[in-house]
Amino acid sequence: MSRDPQREARLIEKKIAGLRGRGFFPKELLDLIEEAMRLQRDASEHVHIPEISREVLAPADTTVQGAPLLVRERFIYDEDNVNTLFDELLALALRSWGPLADGANHISSALASGRLVKRDIFSAYLTADETFFAPWRHELDNAPMLLDFLAETSLVPSLAACAAKVAVHIPTEHEWNYGHCPVCGQHPLIADLRGKEGQRYLTCSFCRHEYRAKRLACVFCGEEKTEKLQYFSSKDEPGYQVHVCESCKHYLKTADFREYDRSSIPVLDDLESLTLDILARNKGYGRPTLSAWGF
Repeated sequence: MSRDPQREARLIEKKIAGLRGRGFFPKELLDLIEEAMRLQRDASEHVHIPEISREVLAPADTTVQGAPLLVRERFIYDEDNVNTLFDELLALALRSWGPLADGANHISSALASGRLVKRDIFSAYLTADETFFAPWRHELDNAPMLLDFLAETSLVPSLAACAAKVAVHIPTEHEWNYGHCPVCGQHPLIADLRGKEGQRYLTCSFCRHEYRAKRLACVFCGEEKTEKLQYFSSKDEPGYQVHVCESCKHYLKTADFREYDRSSIPVLDDLESLTLDILARNKGYGRPTLSAWGF
């Protein structure tokens, strides 16, 4: 199905308006995310990723055993597109409020002096190099995850485009019963239920590929024993559930809007259901991914 940017923009605007109406999230944060998503949509319209041949991907006999088609460090990105988007996002942060603007000024100075290099930022993100990001989180103490946010948000249009090129080599749509994305091997961000039968789809936290997974199983460790799998919800978050696994102690949030006049936008669903993350962590469960915004 081809993308409809105008429809996407309307859905995002409606979702953001709903978040604003709740009064739970700071206006400045929602302003930042709304504008960042607009910049990402514009970047997605112009991103260029070359065709990816089957020969550079994992062999078919290993993918059927759970190997991802292309590990994250081998993902291709459109360097001009990513650099432009990074600069736009940094300028957006510079115009933002308090600690975020201070952090953006610090990053801008480090880039100008050469102490920080954009290509190194993107390389570190692709290789999940915590030794690169950890010192910057400490240095940006009032906005510790700002560099993570800038790296992830600027790369997403390229990563999603690359994932789409890779995903055409998945033979047919089928349930993927391994604890990671079939395209890149990273953990899912969030799930949503679709159709009359409530088929479970997962959105990858790294490449944003959406894939169908077994509904009655832990998406992380594969546990299928019903006594090990539980879920809870909150009346304050209608349409959401938290599925927890007693074997690996991980949780996954799930959006089920089939009885609501609402559309699922995974990266905003993740934000909207933030209180459920707090509840899950208070119950002793964790998630192996950051939010969709690098926080």
